[in-house]
Amino acid sequence: MGTDDPEAGELMLEPWVEGKVDAKFDLTWTLVEHKQCYTVELDYRSDLFKAESMELMLDKFRYILSQITTGDNERIGQIKLTTPEEEEWLLYGVNDNAAQYPRDATISQLFEEQVHVHAQKTALVWEDGEWSYADLYERVQWLACRLLGQGIKSGSSIALILDRGPIQMISILATLQVGCSYVPIDPASPPSRIEFVLQDCDAAVLLTETAYVSTWQSVVPCIVPADELAAFDSGDMQEPVEHMNKTALDPAYIIYTSGSTGTPKGTVMSHRNVTKVMKNSNFVTVVPEDRILQISNYAFDGSIFDIFASLINGATLVLISKETILDMARLADVIRQQRISVFYIPTSLFNLLVDWDADCLKSVRRVMFGGEAASVSHANKALACVGPGRLLNGYGPTEATFLPPTTY
Repeated sequence: MGTDDPEAGELMLEPWVEGKVDAKFDLTWTLVEHKQCYTVELDYRSDLFKAESMELMLDKFRYILSQITTGDNERIGQIKLTTPEEEEWLLYGVNDNAAQYPRDATISQLFEEQVHVHAQKTALVWEDGEWSYADLYERVQWLACRLLGQGIKSGSSIALILDRGPIQMISILATLQVGCSYVPIDPASPPSRIEFVLQDCDAAVLLTETAYVSTWQSVVPCIVPADELAAFDSGDMQEPVEHMNKTALDPAYIIYTSGSTGTPKGTVMSHRNVTKVMKNSNFVTVVPEDRILQISNYAFDGSIFDIFASLINGATLVLISKETILDMARLADVIRQQRISVFYIPTSLFNLLVDWDADCLKSVRRVMFGGEAASVSHANKALACVGPGRLLNGYGPTEATFLPPTTY
C-alpha cells in the first residue's frame, strides 16, 4: 500500500486537519509554558457547549489574570469574576426593573386610602357574607382600640393564632394600625412549634380565639380573644386610631421558616418590602375590579400577595375554608362562581386542580403557582386552556417577601 493510496482493502484513510481535536473530556484547560509566556488551550465538547460560551469563559479568565498581574497585593476575595461589560449588563441591562411605587407609605396608610376611595365596595367575601371597605375599617378600628386598651406599644410584636375567616384579616390590619408587627401562627401547628414561636418573637399580646385562650395563657399572659368581634356594635366605636407606624421601614410581619434544616427562624419584613411587591409590580398589576382568592395559609409567605395585593389596591379578597381548598370540585366551583381573576396556588395543588378541571381557569386573568418544582405536563395542560401570558410560575423563600415569577 502506497502512502498516496487513500484506500487499502477495507481500511479507509482520511486526512487529519491540523487543529481539529476530538475532546477527551467535557471541558479541558491546558496551560503550556512557552518562552516568556503561557499559552492557554481550551478543549470542549461542541455538543455540550457553544463557541460563544467558551469565548466568554476565556474572557473571564483573561480578566482574572489581568487583575492578578496588575493589582497591588490583591486578596483573592477582592478579585472580580465578572468583566466590567458583563457587570454593566447584569446591573443595568437585564435587571432594568425600576418601578414607581409608594416607597414611603405604610400598609395602613394605603389601606385607608382604599377605604376613602372605595368605602362601599366589597373588600371581603366569606361564605355567605360580604364586608365593604367601610365595614372592614370599622372593625379594624374597634380591635385597634381594644389593643391600645391593653397597653400595647408601637413597635411590639403581636402573635396571631386564628382560624381562617374575616377575623384573621381584621386582626392583621388592626395590628398594623397600632404600629406593631404581626406574627401569624397556624393553630394546627404542633404545640412545641407554637410555644417556640410565641417565646422567640417575644409577643406582647396574643390575638386568638376563645377556644385557644386557656392553652396559651401561661406562655403569653396578655391575650385578647379576637372572636369578640362577633359582638361588634358600631355604636361602641371610640375615636379612630391613627396609624402609628413611624416609617415604611418599620416591621410589618414576622413569618417563621419551617425549621426543616434546624430551628425555625423568624423573618422580619418591613412595610416597604410589601408595598414594593404589591404596588405597580412588574409581574402582575392588581386593579379594583379584581377578585383575589386566598388559598395560602396566613403563616406562609404566599398569603402576603393574597391579603395585601387585594386590600391596598381596592380589590376584593375572597376567603375560603380549608375544606374547600382540599376539595377540587368545590375549589373549581368557587373560582367560577366568585369570578376569581387573580390567585396564587401551591404547585402541588395547582397540579390537582388542573387534572380535575382545568377549564375553571379560563376566566382567570393571572394564575400564579410555585413553592416547588413545576410539572411541565400540568403547566402545558393549563397553558393550552388559558392561553399565553396568564400563567406565572415562581419560587422565592420567605426572605424574599414573595415569589419572583416567570410568565408563560
